Amino acid sequence: MRRAYQSSRHEEYSASAAGIAALPDAGDARALAVYAALGTHLGGILAPWVAQFRPDAVVFGGNVARAWKNFQSTLEAARQGVSCQLTTHFEASALLGAAALGNGKLHSEERT
Repeated sequence: MRRAYQSSRHEEYSASAAGIAALPDAGDARALAVYAALGTHLGGILAPWVAQFRPDAVVFGGNVARAWKNFQSTLEAARQGVSCQLTTHFEASALLGAAALGNGKLHSEERT
């Protein structure tokens, strides 16, 4: 995010991703554009995976989920008809999923 925001400003910018995530709330048009592009590109990146695996939903976690409101609309426009959900566990999501899988609490169902 910092690199994309820097590029849009054509100058060095040292804020963290968290700092940049706060900029849309302040009305920063460049930050809004960077997040809009993130949603569009993320939707494009996910498209072949959604087409292949046909999930009921794609769940977003980690730090990027903390900036969800900044790219949600453009991601949903590019989502290929799949539901996009936000986790409540943020950074712990991957570990919780791995633990559930390891404990046999998750299983796969064959889809037709």
